[in-house]
Amino acid sequence: PAKAISTIHKAKCLGCDSVIVVPCDAQTFPDSQEARCLLYVARSRAKRHLMLVISQNAPSPLIMI
Repeated sequence: PAKAISTIHKAKCLGCDSVIVVPCDAQTFPDSQEARCLLYVARSRAKRHLMLVISQNAPSPLIMI
């Protein structure tokens, strides 16, 4: 399809021109090995554009702002 909404788990082995990761907050991506792996999978799906929607109040500790 031209556009799709998917979970990170279902996006493994798929590539997309543009990827938006929502939300990138401390609850979704805490400082843990599992969260690091999930964030890597999410980021590596983008072929051209990557947008991370980062919380201003509670950003993920894995992302430097």
